Amino acid sequence: MPNNVTFDSSSATLKPAGANTLTGVAMVLKEYPKTAVNVVGYTRQYR
Repeated sequence: MPNNVTFDSSSATLKPAGANTLTGVAMVLKEYPKTAVNVVGYTRQYR
């Protein structure tokens, strides 16, 4: 997922567009219950 639809900088709240995309992905994955998904992310502490 592109980072411009997921989170604002310094935020842990998913943007609405990201939530919609994730809901669509979840609907597809329900059709394939044996599918494994790896979720990878990156964060850093801002001061």
